Amino acid sequence: MQGRRGAARRRALWAALGIGAALVLVRFLLVESYIVSTPSMAPTFRGDPAGGDRVLVDRTRFVRAAPPRWGLAVFRGAAGEGPFLKRVVGLPGDEIAIVKGDVLNHRKVLVKPRALLRRLLVPVYESAAEFGDFAACWCVLDGECRPGAAGLRLTPGASGEAVFQTRDEVTDGLLDAAGRFQPGEHAVGDVELSVTLRTELGCEEVAIGILDGFDRLIVSLRPAAPARVFLPRRDPLEIAGLGLEPGAERTLRVSNVDDRLVIVRDGDDLLALDYASNNLDRPGEPEGRRNLVEVRVRGRAGGVVRRLGLRRDIFYVAAGHHGARPPAGVGADNYYMLGDHSRESRDSRHFGPVPRSRLIGAPFLVYWPPSRIRLF
Repeated sequence: MQGRRGAARRRALWAALGIGAALVLVRFLLVESYIVSTPSMAPTFRGDPAGGDRVLVDRTRFVRAAPPRWGLAVFRGAAGEGPFLKRVVGLPGDEIAIVKGDVLNHRKVLVKPRALLRRLLVPVYESAAEFGDFAACWCVLDGECRPGAAGLRLTPGASGEAVFQTRDEVTDGLLDAAGRFQPGEHAVGDVELSVTLRTELGCEEVAIGILDGFDRLIVSLRPAAPARVFLPRRDPLEIAGLGLEPGAERTLRVSNVDDRLVIVRDGDDLLALDYASNNLDRPGEPEGRRNLVEVRVRGRAGGVVRRLGLRRDIFYVAAGHHGARPPAGVGADNYYMLGDHSRESRDSRHFGPVPRSRLIGAPFLVYWPPSRIRLF
């Protein structure tokens, strides 16, 4: 009996040793753990030397396939320092330049895929219960905008309008732990506004305006008429099926990112239009330019905003010596890496493109802390 028990214990011990050896093998050959220690990839990853995101990295990803544009990569520095976690922006053969917050390749703006963009946009404002935080981000220019339990009630004044706009320019800041936007250093014109609105009978127009310093875009909605879209350097467009419906609650999302205007109503795409070409020859911008977002209602009656959200695009700062000016060429088997929190990142702008031989792998899972567990 004791012999059989001893044999069972030995088998269990060998099994445990085998599992341990397999885990060690996986750890060193297939998967590596990485602690995000700097804010250079915020808010995608939370970085802190003591308690940053802990990430699992697939060491085989770039053995099996080349890094894709906009993908994530962990790599070592030229002297073996690091590792570093950044986003792959430039590919072999590219000519990368950073102009006014955008990344250009061969003088054309690199447009982010729609699915990726939804994950990359940085929150600036999200309406709280009863819009109690409205005045922190927005100011009223005309009429009355009264927060309440039902939402933000818009009532036109003597001019026949109710107007509110961002109190200050949107900048490359981040939300703090309490959900308040902390301003950054650089004005950002690439933004997305999401508004859930119910208009009342007598409301003649709802207009959403985005002032992107150099460009002004306006989406105008009217009852029983096509919506009108006013774009810089183009004739106005009309969009059927986007008129106002008094009493109906609609969610409208207007995005102006990477020189592309996107309009979505209740989850359905109504317009996706590349309206300009940002390039190195763009003329100087006039003095006094601003980056603002505005909502305007006009008529005998207004409506109620049930939800209001504002998000910004990543603003890439033209710093360092590789890609600010002149453009940086990306050689064969090299990749141009940038941090999402550009003003806090040291990346290919400073040390140039990264050879594929220095890539460790691709992060695929944040496993700690529990509140931030997610797959990539």
